[in-house]
Amino acid sequence: MRDTLRQFRSFDRPIQLLQINQAGINLGFYMLMPYLAQHLSAGAGLAAWTIGLVLGLRNLSQQGMFLIGGTLADRLGHKPMIMLGCALRTVGFALFGLTTSLPLLVLAAAVTGFAGALFNPAAR
Repeated sequence: MRDTLRQFRSFDRPIQLLQINQAGINLGFYMLMPYLAQHLSAGAGLAAWTIGLVLGLRNLSQQGMFLIGGTLADRLGHKPMIMLGCALRTVGFALFGLTTSLPLLVLAAAVTGFAGALFNPAAR
C-alpha cells in the first residue's frame, strides 16, 4: 500500500486528479447498477431476463464502441469527448429513470453505452 501511495504522489497534480476522478466515476457507476436493476424490476415491472438484456446491451454498446470513442478523442481532442460523454450519460440515465417502455429503455442503454465509449478512452 505504501508503494502505491508513493507512486501516486510521484505523479503531477493533473494526473492525480484524473486518477481520483476516474476512481470516483467507476465507484459511482458500479454503485448505481444495482439500483438501476431494482428500478427496472420494481418501477418498470420488467422480468429478470429483460433487465439482463437491457443491462447487457448497455455493456455491449460501451465495449463495442471503444474504438469509435478512442478514435474521436484522438481526432477531436480528449476534453470535448469527456464532456460529451458525461452529458450523454446524464441524458441516458435520465431516460432510464423516466421511461418504462422497453424500446426507450434499449435506447437509454445504447446512449449510456455510447457515452461511456466516448468518456473512458478519452479519460485514459
